[in-house]
Amino acid sequence: MKSVGRIGIYGASGSGKSTKAKELLKARDRVVIFDPMAEYGGRGGAVSVHTMPQLVKELKNRWRTGFRLAFVPPAQGELAALHELSLLLKRIQSGYATGASKTEITLLVEELNLGYPNMMLPPDRNGFGELCSRGRHYGIEIIGITQRPAEVSTRWRGNTSESYWFRQADYRDLQTAGAMLGPQAKVTLKALPTHHYLHFALGVITPGKNGIYLRR
Repeated sequence: MKSVGRIGIYGASGSGKSTKAKELLKARDRVVIFDPMAEYGGRGGAVSVHTMPQLVKELKNRWRTGFRLAFVPPAQGELAALHELSLLLKRIQSGYATGASKTEITLLVEELNLGYPNMMLPPDRNGFGELCSRGRHYGIEIIGITQRPAEVSTRWRGNTSESYWFRQADYRDLQTAGAMLGPQAKVTLKALPTHHYLHFALGVITPGKNGIYLRR
């Protein structure tokens, strides 16, 4: 892992954002996926689990060799589930914070607007918010994916170290993109072909395309 950062991936349905996420995961060998739509298990390359005890068991069994585990939260329970998952990973990575461990992990969160919406959250539901602010001290990289960036907490958007912006259509999401990337980005994003994106890092916007489509 090059750095323990915060990576946002935003785009309308079918724009190519999940393909980009899977490209990024190829370079990571310890990955936990928050998977509300159950799209990463089986052929998606990850082992699916549906409860915290199952997740803990799989982490223990696979820790030394690496893992790709997809945690599928209960329907309508995404907010509480992401909070609990965040606290679990923070406990597991406590040794990194003290210098006793150098092991880094990646948390990929699909449908981020469901697990960390743009609203005031009570302390007993804000575990993911703590990871947004302090997760790098625990060796936890986060990749957050959503169709609706306008519906994701500003605490997340304000802490991203880089982001990939695929085609957008909704007015509110385009406004959010414009606020972060500049007004011209709104025009560009509306016209982007599938699998094309704008990459934003260190104040620089760079056009790009998903790797498996580079020759097309």
